[in-house]
Amino acid sequence: MTVTKETAKPSILMIAFHYPPFQSGSGVLRSLAFSRDLAAAEWNVSVLTAKLPHEQSSDSRNERLVPDNCKVIRAFALNAAKSLSVFGKYPGFLDVPDRFSSWIVSAFVMGFLHIRKHRPDFIYSTYPIASAHLIGWLLCRWTGIRWIADFRDPMLMEGHPDTEPRIRAHHWIEQKTIANCTAAIFTNRAAKTAYEAKYPAVDSSRFHVIENGFDERIFTLAKQALATKSDPKTPEEIVLVHSGSLYPNHRDPQPFFAALSKLHNANAFANLGFRVVLRGCGYESQFRALIQRCHPELLNLVFFEQNIDYVASVTEILSSDGVLLLQGPTCNAQVPAKLYEYARSGKPILVLTDPFGETARVLDDLGVTERAKISSVDDIAALIKRFLDGYRLRNYQGFVAVGDTERLSRSLRSDELSAILRDTL
Repeated sequence: MTVTKETAKPSILMIAFHYPPFQSGSGVLRSLAFSRDLAAAEWNVSVLTAKLPHEQSSDSRNERLVPDNCKVIRAFALNAAKSLSVFGKYPGFLDVPDRFSSWIVSAFVMGFLHIRKHRPDFIYSTYPIASAHLIGWLLCRWTGIRWIADFRDPMLMEGHPDTEPRIRAHHWIEQKTIANCTAAIFTNRAAKTAYEAKYPAVDSSRFHVIENGFDERIFTLAKQALATKSDPKTPEEIVLVHSGSLYPNHRDPQPFFAALSKLHNANAFANLGFRVVLRGCGYESQFRALIQRCHPELLNLVFFEQNIDYVASVTEILSSDGVLLLQGPTCNAQVPAKLYEYARSGKPILVLTDPFGETARVLDDLGVTERAKISSVDDIAALIKRFLDGYRLRNYQGFVAVGDTERLSRSLRSDELSAILRDTL
């Protein structure tokens, strides 16, 4: 097809399921920063995202973060597990390649019509969700537009996906993506190396790393909010916050609960007002039941709180006394995006992870050397005791990121994406 471009500016169509006002998932902030910073750098940016029912995983307060100079296209989507289930069950084909597969047709049609009219220089898609890469491949195949594929996580890893049909679908989409994209982007070196080994026939120059980072604009808004509110906790309280998802298979908090129980029974928290806030962990009922069954003494120590908007989440981190980071060995090729926000906050980070994973390597680079093995109750208890000692002495050496944390900003990550795009124009 022949289309006359409206402007000499370079342009991009970003396919991002996770985009404001969507609340769940750190991928929202990655796509948001890329869209905002590219638009500020004189790109024409359009974002093709999902339009879910209002009550599903969204917060209208996040809409204030969307840049005015980005065109946002919202394609109809349903969450099969919530909208198409009867008594908690729904046909399995609605879950392939993911439970949001309902948006594939509407997103493809809307994306194709947008391309016919505007003819962007690039298509960009980001995983997860798997259907986003499928839409990217379909639009690339039908239009011939260069396609950039962003892998925030590996598409296949231990325990994920969890059904054979979804495993086959993810594998097929991954193969099509790697074979047809102009560039593949990963969030850390270990993931890039793994894909290079998995696809040795693909020119490795097509594989790039753009790490996650923190969004300074959100920190600015959070500091403004913090300046206008009174501190709800007393000076004697110590509040430890975990912000975001916990997974029974990948970020299992059971050893952490056992360590808290061990310390509680040894009166380690006496006169400290110590409490743990697990914000939006996603498995609240399961973990609360676990505590009630195995560690009832923690019922007044561990608090499960609902999701809040991104600015409020960072505000809570800044007002805490420490933050909690969990990453299991099944995710050794991944780095939690919250790590970068934690580092920017300047708060002590209590790290429970595998010593041989990519998360540990990034933390070493940041000077965060205090950590515990995520599966070891004794290790975790000792780490918490060292944190409490640091609180008493106001000395958090080894817990706090040091050096130039500004290099972790998402604006610099956007510059890296812009460089990759311009190199392929």
